[in-house]
Amino acid sequence: MPLSQGPDGLLEFHLTDAALGLVLDVDPDHKFDSLLIALRGLGIELEFGADGKIYRPTRIRWTRGDFHEMPYLRTNNLYYGPDSSDGVAARAVNSLSKGRVA
Repeated sequence: MPLSQGPDGLLEFHLTDAALGLVLDVDPDHKFDSLLIALRGLGIELEFGADGKIYRPTRIRWTRGDFHEMPYLRTNNLYYGPDSSDGVAARAVNSLSKGRVA
């Protein structure tokens, strides 16, 4: 069964949320390299600023074709919205709400 079938997308969301929280709570300016590469390999993307930092909450999206939509999810670190598959639009809204340019 592919990772995104059934509850696995939800599991990936919460595992990514936990990883972000563990690191960003200790080092808010941390620039993620390995995590972003590993997630990209799984067909998952996180939004991050031009400076390479992740600003909380950041948007997660799945780019692989076998992903099944989930309901809207939000934590202090991460959010998923099924209503938009366009990361550019979400980045612009996220940046405006935080007073930053993505």
